[in-house]
Amino acid sequence: MLPGEFHTSLTTCSDVLFELAGAVLRGDEPVGAPAELPLVGEHRRGHGGLHEAVTRGQVDADRLRRALATVPLPRAVGGRLVLADDCASWLSD
Repeated sequence: MLPGEFHTSLTTCSDVLFELAGAVLRGDEPVGAPAELPLVGEHRRGHGGLHEAVTRGQVDADRLRRALATVPLPRAVGGRLVLADDCASWLSD
């Protein structure tokens, strides 16, 4: 999916949400809390923009679903699908 297709699925606070997604995906290290995202270089806005995007931001789910459906599936040599699985165990109460 192209970045422009993702951006057009963001309807409210689109620029801030787009930067927020970029900061989550491109950060050098995992982000432990949302408050740390403004410290990542790709997120150029402060805490106020982050909170506004999280509180008021909206995504057109149908448009995003259609854009994701056009993404080609990763294939290995011979045309086999390449899939990943997280087998981490989670403790439950």
